Amino acid sequence: MLVLYITIVLIVTTIGSISGIGGGIIIKPIFDLLGDYDTSTIGALVSFVLLAMSAVSIFRNVTKSKKIQYTQLIFISIGSIIGGICGQSILEKILIKSTNDLSIKLTQNIIIGILIVFTIIYSFMKNIKSFNCNKKYVFILVGFFLGMISAFLGIGGGPVNMAIIIIVFGLDIKEAVIYSLSIIMFAQISKIITISFTSGFSGLDLSLLPYLVISGVVGGLIGSLIQHKISSTGIKKLFNIMQIIILVIVIINIIRFISF
Repeated sequence: MLVLYITIVLIVTTIGSISGIGGGIIIKPIFDLLGDYDTSTIGALVSFVLLAMSAVSIFRNVTKSKKIQYTQLIFISIGSIIGGICGQSILEKILIKSTNDLSIKLTQNIIIGILIVFTIIYSFMKNIKSFNCNKKYVFILVGFFLGMISAFLGIGGGPVNMAIIIIVFGLDIKEAVIYSLSIIMFAQISKIITISFTSGFSGLDLSLLPYLVISGVVGGLIGSLIQHKISSTGIKKLFNIMQIIILVIVIINIIRFISF
């Protein structure tokens, strides 16, 4: 089991670092499919893995990229921190009121499926108008919305981040990767802090956490190295392929949870 989980995290975080999807939107449904952990445990494991992966990826991307607008990056990160706190708070309230963990997983997977369908439609549409917005408050609002989704669903945000960032701000895909990873990182920081001060980690099985975090760091390093060696077209193709894979896994989960 340990080898399986480490392998999944390594592959997914490598791909997530390259394409900007983060990896949580793949890891979460796969962990649900494997069925070894409850919603709270999966959420905590994914958050720590995403934090490790995104931090490494951002550091390497920031030191190599000359196109980053740091003011914009700061504002979108501030929004994601606030959104992450709100998203985790909402999830914890639902977890307290619900006694059926499967129903929560079903709801999360349905929402993930809807979001993925949206991004798939966006990916295959041509001549979509970008708003090229440069307002500071818009960066905060976008960061808030995406951070809230990231924390509530335990997915990082990935494809949804990329689609919305490109549409609203008119960035190219390589620039959007950095913004997406920043949202993922700060949303997970706020999610982890929120858990620490509310429900805590004492009731969660985090025995695999050190191994998965190391795997996430390695995946982030490998992905950031590869990302600079492939074209924007290559990244977009990888992004589209991963969306289809995610949708298939989510559909399997939905059918499985409904059948229980």
